[in-house]
Amino acid sequence: MAEDERRKHQRAEVDVAIRVKSGSVEDFVERYIRDISTGGVFIEHEEPMKVGTTLSFELQIEEDAPLISGRGKVAWRRVEGTESRPPGMGVEFVALSPESRSLVDVFIEQRDPDPGRFEKKS
Repeated sequence: MAEDERRKHQRAEVDVAIRVKSGSVEDFVERYIRDISTGGVFIEHEEPMKVGTTLSFELQIEEDAPLISGRGKVAWRRVEGTESRPPGMGVEFVALSPESRSLVDVFIEQRDPDPGRFEKKS
């Protein structure tokens, strides 16, 4: 079964900064996300956190868009990566405010469903 067929949520490819803070980190650390879905994000990270780690995050998916913040949990990790599939971790959203949830939903809905397409739907 292809990876896309196993996914529960439609996702959109992005390349934006995310600020992450876990119990083992005193301050927020900036990383980058590769994709976002209604269920979570993939965060590029050379040393991904352990599965089950909870964290707080902040991100802005478009330049003038409001800040999205919430809590998540590491659902899976990729320790060894390639150029097209870098190391990192899949973070499942655990808590999002209604405003943040709405921003994510609208962003996903406006994207073309074809993989790798960033254009907004007409």
